[in-house]
Amino acid sequence: MTTVLGFEEIEESQSKKYLSHNKALYQIGAFLKGVKSKTTAAQPASPAEGDSYILPASPTGARWATATFTEDDIAFFYNSTWYKMDPVEGVELFVEDEDIHVVWTGTEYRKTASVFAINSQTGTTYTLALSDSSKLIKMDNAAANVVTIPSHATSAFDLGTIITLDQTGAGETTVDGEVGVTINGIFNGFGVLAKVASNVWEILSKPPEIVGREINTQTGTTYTLALSDAEGLVRMDNAAANTLTIPEDVNVAFPIGTKISVYELGAGATTVDGEAGVTLVGAFSVHAIIEKVDTDVWSIK
Repeated sequence: MTTVLGFEEIEESQSKKYLSHNKALYQIGAFLKGVKSKTTAAQPASPAEGDSYILPASPTGARWATATFTEDDIAFFYNSTWYKMDPVEGVELFVEDEDIHVVWTGTEYRKTASVFAINSQTGTTYTLALSDSSKLIKMDNAAANVVTIPSHATSAFDLGTIITLDQTGAGETTVDGEVGVTINGIFNGFGVLAKVASNVWEILSKPPEIVGREINTQTGTTYTLALSDAEGLVRMDNAAANTLTIPEDVNVAFPIGTKISVYELGAGATTVDGEAGVTLVGAFSVHAIIEKVDTDVWSIK
């Protein structure tokens, strides 16, 4: 096996060398062309040569249900047979049915913003679709118009999903949610919609540079930031009052410029505090991005 992608190597004494060669070509095709889906659990009945899928949990079918095929594997169809590849850390794949790119981190497939596409809408109503993840939605109508955020049950956007919204027409754009959806913030012509909980979205006035990366959910009443939180989202989920503490540089040396999104998810009020010697500029309320602007100085936006 090759050390990077795990392809079968052709042995000098091997018969029918072309089989290994052709199989490798299809494997390369899966990486270059991408996969058809990462949510299809049932093995397709009539796949085309070269079709590939990222397997979800508990796949079914004559081949996919065998012990050889497991969650997160890449299944590809070649020579009338399903084969599997292990995911490769750092390799990006296009997911056709969602029109997104994902990268394997070593533990999960994480959506990337490799393709910044534009979805222009000219009607007076539009409901967000999964394919809008990481896109720019332009609402171009002379009349008042409404963008609706669907419930998680209707469209299961990943936590951390960001969608940029721009009112380009003369008609005022309003952001609304289906029943059960909570929206924090006000849309004023341009903003970023960020999914921070199952049915909770934030409207931010500028792109959240770090929303959509690592999510760290804390259920205790105290938490001190760690280096692993850099460029991530920390959610404080407790019914009681809780405190998030920013450590001194001497204890945790975050690089200057580090940004961390903090969200008060539970019923208990969250306070952002600093260790002795840490200066905080700004006030926290429900959601903010904290940025390290000097050795022991952080801004709260």
